[in-house]
Amino acid sequence: MPATEINGCSITFELLGSGVPLVLTPGGRNPIGTARRLADRLAQHFQVLVWDRANIGSSDVQFEGARDVDLWADQLALLLRRLDLAPAYLCAPSAGSRVSYVTALHYPEVVRGMYLWLVSGGPVGQQLGQNYYGQYVELAEQGGMQAVIEAPYWSERIAVNPANKGRLLALRTAEFVAVMRRWQAGIRVDDPVFGATQDDLRRIRVPTAILAPPASDNGHPRAASEHIARLIPGAELRHSARFEEEWPPLQQQALANYEQPESLSELITEWVSRAAS
Repeated sequence: MPATEINGCSITFELLGSGVPLVLTPGGRNPIGTARRLADRLAQHFQVLVWDRANIGSSDVQFEGARDVDLWADQLALLLRRLDLAPAYLCAPSAGSRVSYVTALHYPEVVRGMYLWLVSGGPVGQQLGQNYYGQYVELAEQGGMQAVIEAPYWSERIAVNPANKGRLLALRTAEFVAVMRRWQAGIRVDDPVFGATQDDLRRIRVPTAILAPPASDNGHPRAASEHIARLIPGAELRHSARFEEEWPPLQQQALANYEQPESLSELITEWVSRAAS
């Protein structure tokens, strides 16, 4: 799988198809593989970049930036420029949607438009922050970096990228803890969506479509999608009965695959094709 170094961090990616450039950023902490089927379908119509963010999949671990989403937005903007794909349409669910709208806020010149689904916000941020960061603060404080590298998530990062072991062990425990606490604090439950304030969203000026989630999805409350669609100028809140039927049973799986609903390729293709024309 191709990789390129961005600010001292090796980022893995795949580039598929040809035509209008489109970025597919997987949701959650999922690697490229979970999004490959959707990427393959979209590649029938577009040039698709799918990538592993730092600390995800087989990319390097890296602990910089005020928030993880700022680190990822910096990486995506540089990756798009390096591959000569800017400006591109950013398509993503959940955590990937955060990367997308923060990239559009910080680097509007590399973003042509956004199609987002399963946007996250609300009280679930407390649980999310603990799962992503808080638990590793506790682990590091109790057992140091050796305990961190033995944790299932970080041991997986080492298994697919052995260099990550040295990168993790080179960190002082206090440094790692400080970054985890800073990133955890970056998930603010009072913001309309995680990673952006109302004023941030009002400053975004790219065509945007938000696919509404099922009303039953507490992890991606419909209010978050309604907030972002209302605050980004000109954004569309779109509804799909088929998507709302497909997603709930998939959400119950052990590893929720945010890109798995069959309707997504058709929905994204229709909107991007119209926006690009």
